[in-house]
This record gives sequence, C-alpha cells and structure tokens, in this order.
Amino acid sequence: MTEEEFSEEKLEFLNQIIEPVGITLHSIKEIQHNNELLENTQQQAEELGAQQESLKATNSILEAQKQQLIASEKELNEARKIAESATNA
Repeated sequence: MTEEEFSEEKLEFLNQIIEPVGITLHSIKEIQHNNELLENTQQQAEELGAQQESLKATNSILEAQKQQLIASEKELNEARKIAESATNA
C-alpha cells in the first residue's frame, strides 16, 4: 500500500497512536532492563550472604587459634619464669 491508498482517517489514526506505541515499547524495554538489574542484584546479595557466612566461620576459627596462642604464650612465660627461678637459685 502506498500513502495515497490510506484514507485521511487512517493516517490520522496512525499519527495519533505512533507516540503512545513508541512510549509503550520504550517502557517495556526499560522494565526488562530493570528486571535484569534486579536479578543481578539479588544474585549478588546471595553471593555476598554466602561470603559473609564463610567469613564468619573463618573468623571463628581464627579466634579459636588466637585463644590457643594466648594460652600457649602464658604457659611458655610461666615455664620461662620457673626455669629462670631454678637457674638463679
């Protein structure tokens, strides 16, 4: 069909709907993009949650090791004092 084959009414109708259709298509594209961003954000939040749990576990292990080192250091200091006392006596 050529432009001459369209009636004035059809052309007027097309002119009236072009902008709303364009806006609708743009809105659909933006919604899809926002959904992708939301999915990415949710995935990142899950990954960060897993990393946080892993870090908590690692911190617990490190804290236990720290306490063991403190206890060992106390024992070593006590043994050193006893050895010094025995040497000086």
